[in-house]
Amino acid sequence: MCKPGTGTARPPCRWHHAGLGSLLGLLLGLSQPAQAARYLDPSLRFTLELPPGWQVRRHPPGAPAENAVRLRPPKRTDRDRGLVRIDVWSRPALSGAGLQRYLAGIGREGDAMRVRRKPTGPGLPYWVEYRIGAYASDGQWQVERRLEGVYLSQRQLWTLRCVAAESEFRRYRRMLESACLSFAPPGGR
Repeated sequence: MCKPGTGTARPPCRWHHAGLGSLLGLLLGLSQPAQAARYLDPSLRFTLELPPGWQVRRHPPGAPAENAVRLRPPKRTDRDRGLVRIDVWSRPALSGAGLQRYLAGIGREGDAMRVRRKPTGPGLPYWVEYRIGAYASDGQWQVERRLEGVYLSQRQLWTLRCVAAESEFRRYRRMLESACLSFAPPGGR
């Protein structure tokens, strides 16, 4: 056992306590928080804080826009069962009534059900959380929970769609919110 204040360094003892904490976390099903890394997209030039190992796919099938970038976690279970992804795309900025129609349309397609809306302050003035169901390519009905944010920057309107399966959403919520709220357009905020 470690005895504090004995004046002798005992690295195995320190590792023992760290290892015990990790083991306890694994036994309880808790994961250690991963250190986020700043991702800079080489083509669209936006940045996000992402957990390590996330994969990038440009112009993915079924993307919401031609210039969309899809960011996905490294674990297949997160991608397949959890349906976790972040889509980012831009379009020319809208003003006035056009912008209001665009914002009002978020979370209204098909059978979507809005859960909540909230302004988040300067830069990302609009944030909507909603559920939507759709048939997957394998014919299975899937319900997704989406956090969708809109960011107006210079002459671009940026949209971020953070998605997870409704059944798994609580597990991924904090990570998705953290990543999406870290968004910065080209040139910073």
